[in-house]
Amino acid sequence: MKLKISSKKIYYFIFAISLIIVIFNILHYFWPIYSVTYKGRTFTFRENIKATKNVPVLDDKIYIHNLIWNPYTRTVKILFQPNVTNMGYYSVEAYELTNKLRAIYILNNIDKNFTAEPIESYNNIEPANELKIVLIHPDLTNETYIKAKENIIYIAGKNLKDFDLAVIETILIAMNYDM
Repeated sequence: MKLKISSKKIYYFIFAISLIIVIFNILHYFWPIYSVTYKGRTFTFRENIKATKNVPVLDDKIYIHNLIWNPYTRTVKILFQPNVTNMGYYSVEAYELTNKLRAIYILNNIDKNFTAEPIESYNNIEPANELKIVLIHPDLTNETYIKAKENIIYIAGKNLKDFDLAVIETILIAMNYDM
């Protein structure tokens, strides 16, 4: 018994496979992504990391990445201004930064100390021989951004979701992850 396949059926089969691949790629483009794998470890986030592309990074990402990976800094200090309505959100963001940055450093065999400290004002933060990450709560700003000055990284969000996305983007910059 011979199996006879016409060229028309082969073209239909190739067309169907191509159509499935195109549809899958289109759907994949719109699917949210909540986790990233870095050096074999999966990091999961609360928000869709694709949305971080809308977070303005006011300085070069390489500059911020280099600040995070500066081999001469041994301490990462997270600064925040405590007089806000939803104080617990600072804790959530500080925990996310500390937990994920510490894991990233450990994966690269780097030991850094993490501390958190309340401050009176964002205006008089002095650079020191440590990385300072300043969290600016939505109660205190009406814009979302990440910027750096000397060895200080400022993370601000105009609402809680944007604040979370800015923190996630900072972590992704540390990972050198780009979409």
